[in-house]
Amino acid sequence: RLAAQGIGVHTENTYLAKSRQQQLDLPPKHIHPESGDWPCLTCGNWNYASRTECNKCGSLKPMQDQDNLREHRKAKSDKKKEMAEQHNEMSREEVVCANKARQLRSQHKQHETNQRKASGQRCTVCSRFQCIC
Repeated sequence: RLAAQGIGVHTENTYLAKSRQQQLDLPPKHIHPESGDWPCLTCGNWNYASRTECNKCGSLKPMQDQDNLREHRKAKSDKKKEMAEQHNEMSREEVVCANKARQLRSQHKQHETNQRKASGQRCTVCSRFQCIC
C-alpha cells in the first residue's frame, strides 16, 4: 500500500533507523551510560541499568549486558553470603552481651514510661506517656 502511494518502504525504514541512531547517540540528561544505563536496540528508548527489558517495547537487554548483570548479581549475592557468615561468626559472649544490652534498654524505656504514667506527665510533642518522637 505504501508503494502505491509513492512512499518507499525502504526510505521510511532508513529514516526511522537514522532517528533511532540519533536517539542512541545522545542519551537524555537523566540517563548515565557509564553507570550501565542502556539504549534499546529495537525502539531506541533509553533504560536504566536495573531493567532487564525495555520499558517501552519489552525487548530484552542485549546479551553482553545480561552477562554483566548476572556477574553483578552473583557478586552481590556472594557479598551478602559473606556478611551473613561474618555475622554468624559472632562469639557466644558477643551475642549474649548484645541481647543483655537490648534487654536493659527495653527495661529502662518501660521504667521511664511507668514513671511518666505515675506522675501524669505526657510528652509535650506527641502527648503520650511512652514517647514516640
